[in-house]
Amino acid sequence: MDQWDSKLTKEAVNRMVSGDTSFQPVVQIAEMRKVPNQKGSDRWRCQISDGGHSCAAMLASQLNELVKNNELQNLSIVQLKEFIANTIQGRKYVKLLDIFPAGILQDQTV
Repeated sequence: MDQWDSKLTKEAVNRMVSGDTSFQPVVQIAEMRKVPNQKGSDRWRCQISDGGHSCAAMLASQLNELVKNNELQNLSIVQLKEFIANTIQGRKYVKLLDIFPAGILQDQTV
């Protein structure tokens, strides 16, 4: 895990919310919350950080299994394989479509 915590992709959040999907950044999941969903399936909202900036993100439903298996949780370090940036009600967020969980920081938030 040590190989990942010092390799967060600097300025990744700014690039992502600007619509740049041409890279696969390493970020930290700073906070995760389950969001009520009328369709019955779990939805997860999270805050992602590149060590300097953060933004709101939503997990695609196909990633729910990672949460259920505890592979993805607060303070996880992940590599984003595929994502898109959206704006809803004037707020920018990133939808995480495919990720690689690299580890969990036990003692600090980036």
